[in-house]
Amino acid sequence: MAANSKTPNPTVHFTRTVNAPRQLVYDVWTKAEHLEHWFSPNGFTVHGVESDPRPGGIFRLIMRNAEGNGFWSVGKYLEADPPRRVVVRCGGEAPDGSLMFEVINTAVFEERDGKTIIHATGEVIAIYDPTIADAAIAGMEEGWKQTLDRFEARLSKVEEQRVQGGKS
Repeated sequence: MAANSKTPNPTVHFTRTVNAPRQLVYDVWTKAEHLEHWFSPNGFTVHGVESDPRPGGIFRLIMRNAEGNGFWSVGKYLEADPPRRVVVRCGGEAPDGSLMFEVINTAVFEERDGKTIIHATGEVIAIYDPTIADAAIAGMEEGWKQTLDRFEARLSKVEEQRVQGGKS
């Protein structure tokens, strides 16, 4: 089922330039030990991350808000071309295990002059629970901005540790 007729299928696009090599950017974008530090908007923590970045590989995590309520994001990798591109189809899982909506998230990493340009797109492809559609879509752009800010903070920390030879 596609998005309902009241709500168009929204797509958000972001371009960010980060001061890190492309392979490191790809790793922080796809590896579970990094995703748990950044893959959510502000006010959430990430738990239970599973990430197998290869076509058909699992993508699964839970975001918890300050009250402890959990929101599962589940899906699979459609494409993985390290360190150039990754595409994930994922959705928000309801308590009964059904999907409330589905999104295709695409990230393309372009290395230039020792920096990496990230071209990220999030496209809603289906809404199965219209009761959450308006709220989820209304917050999509701001949520992605916050999530990418958290990604950059994590990447900076990992890059700093890498430059210092793995020292904490």
